[in-house]
Amino acid sequence: MSPNYPSNYYDNAVISWSHRTDEGRRFVILAIVIDLEETFDWLKVYHRPDKITELASWTGTLYSENVYSRDNYVYIEFTSDGSRTSMGFQIVVFPE
Repeated sequence: MSPNYPSNYYDNAVISWSHRTDEGRRFVILAIVIDLEETFDWLKVYHRPDKITELASWTGTLYSENVYSRDNYVYIEFTSDGSRTSMGFQIVVFPE
């Protein structure tokens, strides 16, 4: 969940999470609710922390979407600018 969810998240946030599971498994990232300031605040899912391979990128409003990692590692990053905030996001990350 985003900071302060379900109340509005904070301006100028940069928060990241990394998840690792057993070799041979992968993650399911279930986006339950995404409510971010369109174009300026982002939730992104990457294959690795180097951010070269993006698996998903969300801004604006979205309900229910699944994303799958390529292997046993996933890196997630949330960024917000300094102008306006929204409710945020609720995601669930679990090994498949």
